[in-house]
Amino acid sequence: MSGPNRSRSLWLDMGALMGKIPTNPNGTAVPKPRGRSGRAWFVLGSIALLFSASRANAQTWAAAGELARCERHSGTVRGLAISPDGKYVASVGDDRMCYVLDARTLKVGRQLGPQSAPLTGVAFMKDMTIVVSGVRDKSRPGEGTIRFWDWNTAEVRSVMSDSDINAHGLVLSADGEKIGVGLGNASARMYHIPTGSRMGLETPWPDRKCNAVAISPDSNVLAAGSGGGVVLWHIGDDKKGPGPSLEGENTAEVNGLAYSPDGKSVVAAHGDGVLRRWTVADQTLAAKIPAHTGAALCVAISPDGKQIASGGEDKTVRVWDAATGKESTRLAGHSGAVTCVRFSADSKQLYSAGTDGTVRLWSLTGAGRIAPNTPMFEIVPRDAKDAPAKRNASIRPSKRGKTKVPDAKQVETATKLIDEVYADDLGKATDAAGKQKLAAKLLAFARDADNDAVERYAAMKRAVDLSVEAAAVAAAIEAAAEISATFAVDDVTLLTETIERLGKTARMPEARIALTETALKMNAECRDARRFAEAERVLKTAEVVVRTTRRPDLVKSVRDGLAATKTASARWAAYQAALEKLKADKADAEANLTVGKQLLFVDGDWKKARAYLARCNDDALKAAAEADLAEPTDPDKQIAAAEAWEKVADTLAGADQKTCQALAAYWYQRALPALTGLRRVKVEKALKAMGTLPPINRGV
Repeated sequence: MSGPNRSRSLWLDMGALMGKIPTNPNGTAVPKPRGRSGRAWFVLGSIALLFSASRANAQTWAAAGELARCERHSGTVRGLAISPDGKYVASVGDDRMCYVLDARTLKVGRQLGPQSAPLTGVAFMKDMTIVVSGVRDKSRPGEGTIRFWDWNTAEVRSVMSDSDINAHGLVLSADGEKIGVGLGNASARMYHIPTGSRMGLETPWPDRKCNAVAISPDSNVLAAGSGGGVVLWHIGDDKKGPGPSLEGENTAEVNGLAYSPDGKSVVAAHGDGVLRRWTVADQTLAAKIPAHTGAALCVAISPDGKQIASGGEDKTVRVWDAATGKESTRLAGHSGAVTCVRFSADSKQLYSAGTDGTVRLWSLTGAGRIAPNTPMFEIVPRDAKDAPAKRNASIRPSKRGKTKVPDAKQVETATKLIDEVYADDLGKATDAAGKQKLAAKLLAFARDADNDAVERYAAMKRAVDLSVEAAAVAAAIEAAAEISATFAVDDVTLLTETIERLGKTARMPEARIALTETALKMNAECRDARRFAEAERVLKTAEVVVRTTRRPDLVKSVRDGLAATKTASARWAAYQAALEKLKADKADAEANLTVGKQLLFVDGDWKKARAYLARCNDDALKAAAEADLAEPTDPDKQIAAAEAWEKVADTLAGADQKTCQALAAYWYQRALPALTGLRRVKVEKALKAMGTLPPINRGV
């Protein structure tokens, strides 16, 4: 589906996940590491010092100034963002989750997800909407998306869908109107949020990946980093097209980019471990900072412009004086590579995240500071660096953020042990309240990554079972979500089965209402995933329980959902059949129409849709597609293309009509700068009459 009708999260808006983030948290200190994990870090740090002694003479190391830590991610963290008011931090990662954290304590206040594929970028808009991007899920055609989340209500406001979005990093412009992403190949892309239009950027180095982007403080220039250097692409009204390439030397891959607050320079983090600072005005390489052993993976410049922070494969976070390039702070503690760094608004604290799945908050005003002229050594033990990881292999998630599901015999043994340890609690769990209380205890145990994986899995399953028995819909969904986020299970099947089980235990009206609302959300997600069997199963469960709720609106929503599921299933089957027909006859007009409509109105992939619609047997759609494919630059032809789309829109209704109006608006916007007088007034009136339009993705 296009625009705001795209998929909604399976796990959103569910009881225990809806607690508000505290705005006035008490204290910022983080407890010392517990149990095996704490001992492992002590041993690792000691080994590091021993290995470093032979390379350093009388060198000292200040304690790292860690203030708080979040360990909720089960895989690499790929993106961090700080809210405009500085109260919250959002993090996304390979586990497909987005967490909203209290900025001072890093306690989780909201979780959004899991999504269908790993998430790689996140940003806060001025109205606190969270923007999330990710890699394309190859198993789901057309699934590359940028989602706009209202984190306060846990609702997806809209989705910018694009079949070739494979985002590596995400940056939001200061004016809040533009999004830049690297595509992981030789190109980057910029999206204009109000109109949904996009601009593609091909770097001069076709064999190098574009993994990093940044937008200038004035919101007019997109910087894209590749293996050959950095390209500046003008996206403001004053200039068009690519600007200079900041090359200077054949450098390693660019993994991170940051603009200085004054917009005069760009700093890039390179795969050879070096930070390179370029001056924009004269396109010169102003400084090179040998920053890390191994690749430098991320970089940030403080809001006051005085500090540069970087993270790398050597597991350290380093802070540099922006004026002199000298290292001022080094922070150790991550057990894996550091992939993200972000400064606080006052430039006195720093957030970091990495492959160890943690988000950390550091002080830059005391602990971790480096005394002037003190030579430093690397805390990168060679022979012993993997010892803790090997020892704890059974309790750590895989690189993909998922732990293998234990076999049934292991789970049975662990479940018996759980029942023994929690025998007193089980004895008291004779009613719904007691079962929910025990389920919460088991879930808290399961979330501790230091515990054995088999025991954690068994505890999560037991929490699901107890919550289902108690007809506690929110608690059962939360426990199922925890299993999905941690273990390699089919999340759609798991939640479908959980909803069906709840349908047999939910008796009270409140529980049945909650279950119906959950099923409706699940249905929407399943339809988007083309899991039509599960989409129908969850609503069949809701159809039974909703009858006694005295909620005619929910009854209607369930009936409409079942009808929409049948329609979507039939439409998808027709689309698949049409694709087969086109393999034999590319000119089959009816098949082209079916495929084109699916791509445009369901998948939101206009770049592909217009080629099919230009060969279809619908005269209006064909004319609009042909006008669009011509990529007119003449204002008269651009207006003609817009009017062709308006003609199609007049024959449609609902979301399909809005999609065609958005395409018309795109061409009107392209023509507008060249128009004057009454022609300009006419186009402006047409744009105003269309009202609010969904983001669209058209090829340019």
